Order: sequence, then C-alpha cells, then structure tokens
Amino acid sequence: MVLVTIPSRRYSDPFREWFAAWQALLEADGFDPATATIIRLATDGLCFCTLLNLAVPTGELRRKVLDKLLRMTTPPGSGVVES
Repeated sequence: MVLVTIPSRRYSDPFREWFAAWQALLEADGFDPATATIIRLATDGLCFCTLLNLAVPTGELRRKVLDKLLRMTTPPGSGVVES
C-alpha cells in the first residue's frame, strides 16, 4: 500500500493497472458498475485491514461479512451459495 503512494511510477503503475483490471473484470461479469465498485472496495479494505492488523473482523462477524460478499458475487440460481 505504501508503494502506491511513492511518486515513482515504476512501483505504483503495476498496482494501478492491477486494480483497474480487477474493476473491469467485475464489470465485464455483468455487475452494475456501482455494485462492482462496492465489492472491490470491500474486499480491498478487508485485505488491507488483515495485512495491517487493523480492526479485522473475527468470528461470527467475519463469517457474516464473507458470506454476504460471496452472495453479492454469485449469480442467483447458480447453486453455489446456499441461504
């Protein structure tokens, strides 16, 4: 995360390209751009908080958060996520 704030494009450009590609993939999967952005930002935040040990959800809350994100990214009727 700190590398992205460094002005050197050598380090920051690969991160910017990766995040832009991930956003494009979410939108290409048929997600509304706003929903795709919410999903990406939520997973980014969860990863960064875990990496930096910053108020990481644990236990039942973590399970509920991950279940909700999974439901948001699974097409209805696919049978992948059970209610």
